[in-house]
Amino acid sequence: MANWEKVITSASNGIILSQKVDDTQQSRTVGSSNVKLKGFANFVAPANGKVMYEIQVWVDGASSKLCKVGVASNSNVSTVVVPARRIAYVDESDQVICNIKMMETGLTAGTTYSRWAFGITNSSTTSAYKWGYGGTTSTDWPPLILTVMTAGL
Repeated sequence: MANWEKVITSASNGIILSQKVDDTQQSRTVGSSNVKLKGFANFVAPANGKVMYEIQVWVDGASSKLCKVGVASNSNVSTVVVPARRIAYVDESDQVICNIKMMETGLTAGTTYSRWAFGITNSSTTSAYKWGYGGTTSTDWPPLILTVMTAGL
């Protein structure tokens, strides 16, 4: 069996520890400072101290903006544990659903952690990060999803 097959079939990979799905219609105005998205997750760290975060959010971006998401360990998102990663570069005025995975290591096995997703852009000219069901109108966005899973890498 090849190494990649062992990773894919490993019981320690991809086990969901926590998942927060928010389909209540929301919008956050995001600029050059961290802005908490509503999603948060509580989980117990696995034995190897490694987790993978998966974040899904809809971005309604302003022209020439680099849109990012990251993970913080406090509700005011000032303590960043996974730096913001690029999810979209908006060259005009674009709308896109973004899904990104990122890893955190060095957690203490068996310890309970809380994490919050945040958004940030490269400019004080804001973009909107949106989620939630709005009916059959132009405000019908997909849910915000924050998933925490084991990472055996």
